[in-house]
Amino acid sequence: MKASEFVKALLVSTSLMMIAPGAMAEPPTKSEKAEKKAEKKAMKEQKKSEKEARKAAEKREREARKDAKEYDREARKDAEKRQREARKDAKEYDREARKDAEKRQREARKDAKEYDREARKAADKREREARRDAKEYDLEARLEAEERQREARKDNKEYDRDVRKDAEEREARKDAREYENEARKDAEERQREARLEAEERQREAKEKAKERKEKECKKNEECEEFL
Repeated sequence: MKASEFVKALLVSTSLMMIAPGAMAEPPTKSEKAEKKAEKKAMKEQKKSEKEARKAAEKREREARKDAKEYDREARKDAEKRQREARKDAKEYDREARKDAEKRQREARKDAKEYDREARKAADKREREARRDAKEYDLEARLEAEERQREARKDNKEYDRDVRKDAEEREARKDAREYENEARKDAEERQREARLEAEERQREAKEKAKERKEKECKKNEECEEFL
């Protein structure tokens, strides 16, 4: 029974009481019993309607929370507005919303730490590989220079032992030193570039992690405005 029908029933009951005041002292008639029964039924229907309205409000709140995750910022604002209106009728959902927000925040912090840890591992690995490559390159350069020196000394045996051999050996040693210096410079440059690249990757990783944390903090602040 609707609220309007309940009001009509009360008006009819009041009118009957005014028309026959003497009947109040008499035992209740069948019509009075029917009226009381109708009133009880109306009250029961009203309570049922209120209960259904509360259930509908709670259902709308659950749907609003689900929609808020799927839409953009404007849609979330609208969903949050519906949540605020629904919380007026269902305060018990406020605790679940806080738990969900805290869980998302913990997951965001965990993801940021994991991302930063992986970035540091990758940077350290690249730096180790760069140092290893530089050492190997320097070793190969020294071995090649020594081989060239040995070949130069071997070739110089057919020349004049006192003059030509001494001059050519000095020239070979000079070439070897220059070649070794160039190889060392090249290895140092590669190591420096690898270190700069590793530092740049680490910096980018930290910036990305910071941006993700800031975005999550903004989301949490928006949720906390309505707590």
